[in-house]
Amino acid sequence: MAAESMRRIQVDKVVINMGVGESGEKLAKADKLLERIVGQKPIKRTAKRSLQPLSIKKR
Repeated sequence: MAAESMRRIQVDKVVINMGVGESGEKLAKADKLLERIVGQKPIKRTAKRSLQPLSIKKR
């Protein structure tokens, strides 16, 4: 029986990540879409530091 319990697949956490690349109306639509898909309010994260070569700006 102990060997059987090790073979059981168990999912603890699922992370869904979405990069929009723009702000404004597109970001609002992406929030609504993600909320509809997942059923939870999305948490917004911003860049921690600016990366000039990748055109990522800290906000």
